[in-house]
Amino acid sequence: KEFQNLTRSTIPTLNYWKNRSGPKINELVRCLGFNRLKDYRLYCEYAVPSLTPRDYPSCTDLMLVSDQLTIAIEAKFTEPKYETVNDWLLKGNRPHREKVLRHWLSLIQPFARNELKPEDFGDVVYQSIHRTASACAIPADKHAMVYQLFTANYADDDTNNHYYDDLCHLKTLIRPTDNLEIGLEEIELAPNRNHVALLKRLEQADAKDIPDMIRESLATRNLFTFKEWAYATWDV
Repeated sequence: KEFQNLTRSTIPTLNYWKNRSGPKINELVRCLGFNRLKDYRLYCEYAVPSLTPRDYPSCTDLMLVSDQLTIAIEAKFTEPKYETVNDWLLKGNRPHREKVLRHWLSLIQPFARNELKPEDFGDVVYQSIHRTASACAIPADKHAMVYQLFTANYADDDTNNHYYDDLCHLKTLIRPTDNLEIGLEEIELAPNRNHVALLKRLEQADAKDIPDMIRESLATRNLFTFKEWAYATWDV
C-alpha cells in the first residue's frame, strides 16, 4: 500500500534520503549536540517489539542507531492525524491494550522527569508514544524522536497544523531529561517535471502496475525538489 499513489509519506522520504543520508545525518547529529558519530547504522521500517509477540511492533520509518545516539525519524506528508490513545483503546481488548500502553511508557520513563501515568495520555496521538518509546528502547547515550514533515504548496495546510501542538503536548506530559529530545523538522518540497510525467502515466496505468512504476521511478530519478530544512525543539 505504500506505493499505491504519490501522496504517501514514503515517496518523499525515500526520494529525500537516497541523496542526502551522509550530509543530512551529520547536520541532524550536530543539532542534537554531537560533533560527529563514530559509527552508525541507518534502518528503514525499524521494528521494536511490543508487549508480546502477538502485538504489533512499532515500525519507525527511519532509525539511526549508534552507541552515542539513537534517532527515530517518522515521516509525515498528506496523511490525516493519527488516532489518539483513547480512540485506540476502544478498538480492541481494552485491558490488554492498557498493558501495551504501559509497556511503551515504561520504555520512556527512564528519560522522563514526570511519572508517566497511562490515564494522562488519553488525548495524545498513540503513534507518537510508541515511536518515542522505540527511540528509548535502543541503548545509547542520547535518544531523539523526530517528526519529519514534508509540506507542499498543493497540500491542505490544515492537515499539518496539529503536528507541532501534538508533539508539544507529548513533551509537556513527559518532561524529557537531557538524554531525550522530541522535535519537528519541516521540509518544503515541490513536485518536479519527473513527478508530473509519472503522475500522468499512473492515471493511465492498471492498478496492479502502479507500485512497480513508482518504485522504478524512485530508484532512477528524483520526483521532488527540496528546500533547506530546519530542526526545531521546544522548551515546555
